[in-house]
Amino acid sequence: MLKRSTFILATLAGSLCLGLAPARADFCLSAPINSSSLFFHFNGKYPTKPDKITKLNGKVLLLDGSEVTNLGPAYGQILGLPEGDAGNSLGISFAAGGDIAGQASIVLDDNNK
Repeated sequence: MLKRSTFILATLAGSLCLGLAPARADFCLSAPINSSSLFFHFNGKYPTKPDKITKLNGKVLLLDGSEVTNLGPAYGQILGLPEGDAGNSLGISFAAGGDIAGQASIVLDDNNK
């Protein structure tokens, strides 16, 4: 009986220490450029509050067709715009492969235009 309760206690402690990380929702954005595209993956959920600036941290994948040619860090800010203006405005800086650096300014529209 003692071995069984020790095993159950050890299993419960291991589950609490290793398996219970807080849930997180990330968001992604793809920006096509001719036959290539930039695919951004940001940590954290997509912000929806107007007039709020949120930091962006994530990574960028450079794609040529469906092939990944480079990847690297991406960071910046997203500003929630008032309803009717647009959804959000993003300012992103990124680097990939040690020789590619760039910036992207993207406005996401919330009224289907």
